Amino acid sequence: QLDDIYHNGVDGWKTDSELSRVNLYHAGNRKLETSAEGINITGSLTLSGSLYFTSNVIKTVENGTTALDGSESLVMIDASSGNVTINLPLAASFPAKQINFKVIADPGSYTMTLQRQGSDTIDGATSNTSLDTQWEALSVISDGSSQWLIF
Repeated sequence: QLDDIYHNGVDGWKTDSELSRVNLYHAGNRKLETSAEGINITGSLTLSGSLYFTSNVIKTVENGTTALDGSESLVMIDASSGNVTINLPLAASFPAKQINFKVIADPGSYTMTLQRQGSDTIDGATSNTSLDTQWEALSVISDGSSQWLIF
């Protein structure tokens, strides 16, 4: 059961300490709800200041195959000693997720491949090998369905 605390009978918040939930109300309508699954916002959100994601991970990938788990925001690629294949997570599992890739060492004759999962595509293809030069960068963003779009 949520405990009710209202201002003017319609604005305020409800909290349930046992379930670790908080609901914010405006004009009698719930506008923000927190739960163990995350935060749901009804309406628009205006931020003043910075937004920082604590789950972002920076990963360095060297020769071999590496599967990304969706927590990565920056993947630094070192293919100086062998081919590198990076398996992207399923696009549907990470809507609007952006992952940035940066080549940090001269790959010489080795290749760097971004590989899809399942039936996803990477700009319409099953893989991407366009990264081939030190200091080159590429970003992909999930469409939330079945595509990773290159930017």
